[in-house]
Amino acid sequence: MKLLITGAAGQLGKSFTALLKDQEDIEFSSYSRKDEDIEFSSYSRKDLDIASQEEVQAVIAREEPDYVINTAAYTQVDLAEDQPEQAFAINKSGVENLALVCQSLQIPLVHYSTDYVFNGANSGGWKEEGITEPLGVYGASKLAGEQAVINTCDKYFILRTSWVFSPYGNNFVKTML
Repeated sequence: MKLLITGAAGQLGKSFTALLKDQEDIEFSSYSRKDEDIEFSSYSRKDLDIASQEEVQAVIAREEPDYVINTAAYTQVDLAEDQPEQAFAINKSGVENLALVCQSLQIPLVHYSTDYVFNGANSGGWKEEGITEPLGVYGASKLAGEQAVINTCDKYFILRTSWVFSPYGNNFVKTML
């Protein structure tokens, strides 16, 4: 099986790469490995800007993955209010670029999203078919990305998470520790 991972310099992308590389301490922008079970390539934004349709097309066509795992995202929730164009360029347009190429090549797309697509007013858990109602630019941009995947791809997985934490980057757990 061959995987292509986007967003390799972020928390989730670094975690996937470290797991696949079987190494805890990694510093890289892009990395590849091939063994008997899994072949993968990880791309940071420096090496693959998903907001560029041409870059997405070229990299996916060259790599020929069995799955694309998108961990690339504009994740600065508060700053997104002041930079909506940047948030939508990555979280909507970039994801749409991935979805279009994956659909044209019949490659399943695994896309990570967020619970910010909801309004936060539910006192219980959220169901995947629940009514979305983002309260800010970040949530709206992530929802637009989800909709791009749903409206474009036949083969996809959308995973919504509320907190991402890892040994890499800044996150709530590291701040509390």
